[in-house]
Amino acid sequence: MSDEKLQFDELGISMGQMVEALPKNDPEKVFSEVVMLGAIPNEALIIAPPPSGLFPKMAEGERVIIRLKLADGVAIFTSTVLFVADVPMFMVYLDFPQEISFKRIRNASRVSVKLPILVSNRNDKQYSGITGQITDISTTGAGLLLSEFAGDKGDELVVKGKFAVGSIRRVLTINGIVRMVKETKSNTLIYGVEFLEEDENDLLVLFGFIFNAMAFGKIQKIR
Repeated sequence: MSDEKLQFDELGISMGQMVEALPKNDPEKVFSEVVMLGAIPNEALIIAPPPSGLFPKMAEGERVIIRLKLADGVAIFTSTVLFVADVPMFMVYLDFPQEISFKRIRNASRVSVKLPILVSNRNDKQYSGITGQITDISTTGAGLLLSEFAGDKGDELVVKGKFAVGSIRRVLTINGIVRMVKETKSNTLIYGVEFLEEDENDLLVLFGFIFNAMAFGKIQKIR
């Protein structure tokens, strides 16, 4: 993962695209989807409610964080509410960003996490319900720290854990194949697993979790 500084027009955003907004004074600290309605170059961005009609409360002069999930990374910047309009429709004018932080995501990019899991071996049923932790994760695989042996290289594992994206928390069961096994000095085992998951709904939540962790650069702890 690399952190770059970009200008707004380098992002290739389409007007009408969904982005995410978080007023800095929001007590719940949850991003909400909004529509990027338009832009006045070097002056203002215009956002509006999505089709659901739900829109976070914003006041003139308030600071707002805007986040965009693009095909190859996550862009994030902070702006100020310039004006809230009701005519001809509800719109919020934001100060035009001078610099945008962009975290480029590559397939091999991994983020640190501390996520409790249960692991079972699909090839050998005697290894079932093994406790452990995902220690790092990417869009293609994860590193697992397990309390006991769960299988050999080439075995298929089922990894069960609770993933969170904003206020959404969901228990996922992800399939993967063991690519590496290593024993530690503390008698725990490190597993390198490549994801084999094909369920689109589970993948959306999983990728959302990874994008969220990359966007904020924090170790994610979910209970």
